Amino acid sequence: MGGLRGRWWAAVLVPAGVALAIVSGLLWTENRRLDRQLAALHADMQRQQQQLREAREVADLITAQGTIIVPLSSQPGMPEGAAHVMYNLKTGMLMYEGQLEPNSADKTYQLWLVPTQGNPISAGVFNADATHTDHFMMKLTPGITPKAFAVTLEPAGGRPQPTGPMVLVGAAS
Repeated sequence: MGGLRGRWWAAVLVPAGVALAIVSGLLWTENRRLDRQLAALHADMQRQQQQLREAREVADLITAQGTIIVPLSSQPGMPEGAAHVMYNLKTGMLMYEGQLEPNSADKTYQLWLVPTQGNPISAGVFNADATHTDHFMMKLTPGITPKAFAVTLEPAGGRPQPTGPMVLVGAAS
């Protein structure tokens, strides 16, 4: 009788154990898939939060009292393009938006705030891409009164002071 009872338990427990192992494996696989999906959703949420912050900064700059818009025009014999700068003297926030011909790999474009007094101040380095409009924001020291804004073509990585030709220029009036 003892052998029959042992076989009965084995006949019940072995398939139950196998079923439990299969279900555990399926649940583990599903858990890994859900973890990957959650990580992707979290990364997407962070990207959207960053885009929202940037949109708020742009809206704040546009609506801030004292924000000026300076159109930048191509200079003769230079790469074609057009841009504008929005700048707020009180907050020091600056936004560049424009499109230029792509630069070579050994060159970079550099935006400058030319103050009414003192040396030009670098406001960002960028490489142009023919497929989209360049757009960036920069926080400068508040209270710098601009005489003009300019984009120069500099050696890759930019320079502390302008050395290359002026590609775009606009007077801040």
